[in-house]
Amino acid sequence: MNEENDILLDIAGEGGGIKIQRRNLNGKTVFSSITDEYLFSKNSTEEETNQFDDFHTLLETIFNHYPIHCLYITNVHCDYKTIVAKEFERMLNTKKIKADDFFSMENNSEKLSVNFKYDIKMKKWKATKTYKFIGEDLKIERNEFSILFDKIRQSKLPEDLKKIACEYNLNLQNDKYPRLKFGIKPIEIEELINNKTLTFDEKDKLTINQENLNPLTRLLFALVWKQGDLQKLRQIIKGIKNAGLPETEENDSLVFYSFGNHLGNPEKNPIIDQHVVRAVKLYLSDDESEYYTIRKSDKVNQFDKQDYLKFISELKCQTREYLFYIDKILFEIGKIVKLSKKLG
Repeated sequence: MNEENDILLDIAGEGGGIKIQRRNLNGKTVFSSITDEYLFSKNSTEEETNQFDDFHTLLETIFNHYPIHCLYITNVHCDYKTIVAKEFERMLNTKKIKADDFFSMENNSEKLSVNFKYDIKMKKWKATKTYKFIGEDLKIERNEFSILFDKIRQSKLPEDLKKIACEYNLNLQNDKYPRLKFGIKPIEIEELINNKTLTFDEKDKLTINQENLNPLTRLLFALVWKQGDLQKLRQIIKGIKNAGLPETEENDSLVFYSFGNHLGNPEKNPIIDQHVVRAVKLYLSDDESEYYTIRKSDKVNQFDKQDYLKFISELKCQTREYLFYIDKILFEIGKIVKLSKKLG
């Protein structure tokens, strides 16, 4: 697929159709509508192409113009399914569409991989994502879950993982955790210690010299200070210093230590957290009686870490780009299968 000239959304309506196209125009990404109907101009009967700087504004304009309950989605780009589903839900509620009037519900539920449900009491629509490997009763579809992981293990390129994510309705876009584009070398930590920017007392308590920090560093220091998380940096620092030995046993703040391992050597060491561990642990378990406990757990121990590192080491590709998408896809799976501790 040509990322510089993609059809992101294709919709059929009662009077014709409309497409949203993504294009690269002089190095800038723009979004255009292509339709043979009156949409933005009342004076032209010819095909119109209208340019927007962002997808959501164009989508909102289209949904405002058309009777939302009569629109049939015929194709949607994987990366935009969630945006389209959320906007569809919002417009159904804004226009107060009744359940019996949503003629395209079954079609659009399939295309967007969601369940549209109308709460009669609240008089409100809700779109809930659906997944092949977990049912509405929250039970794991074990066979489908195994097939998903078999495909992950057989993948060789980042593009393979993107296709898997699309097939299984997994969101690889996460604004809360934007991509890290840097690492921190162990020698850089040693320099900070040698010049007294970082100091550790006899009890291993971390102190940061605040006198020579630049504005960005002061801002980030203030955030960590306000959250009371300054001492959590100790384990990240220790992990960076030991990035060449990620298998080293470390039970104190293991997730932060492992994150330091990653920062110290992003090409080799994966990020380890409760979600990726939960996903892999559930796959590796042969005992169905353990599933419930695994899905409710939010802890990571040394055995979990070693099992996860072994799983990653056995994958067919170890490039930084591939490991980035492995982390994204396993993180998403782990979040989806997680059960609340409040459940019985």
